[in-house]
Parts: sequence; structure tokens; C-alpha cells
Amino acid sequence: MSDRLDDLRTTSDALLAHTGRLHALELEKRTLDPHSQRYLDLSLQIEDLGTSIATMTSIEREVAEPLDRPDHR
Repeated sequence: MSDRLDDLRTTSDALLAHTGRLHALELEKRTLDPHSQRYLDLSLQIEDLGTSIATMTSIEREVAEPLDRPDHR
């Protein structure tokens, strides 16, 4: 596999891990009182994960774009 494809796979693996973590945190947050400190803590973690996920998806697109050009196949 090329370095770019390796990078895409690594980023995809990280995205899957982050989305799994985000899902678990959201499920836990649903069980909490919205006024509790734990709810706030989870909200902050979820926000951080969301930012990280958005960054990773941008990186994935940037890495993949050159792969679509005929001169990079």
C-alpha cells in the first residue's frame, strides 16, 4: 500500500475509534441530570471529540484528493 493509502487507513481507524467513543459518551450522557458536573464533563469531552473528528475528516479529504488525479495512480 502507498504511504497515502496507509495514511488514509490510519485516519479512518482513528475516526472509527473516535466515533465509537463519542457514541458511548452520548449514551452515558443521556442517563444523567443535565445540571450535574458529570454531564458537563461529558459534554466537554464530546465537544473535543467532535472537533477532532472534523479535523480528521478534513485531513482524509486532503490526502484523498491527489489520489483522484490520473497522474497519481
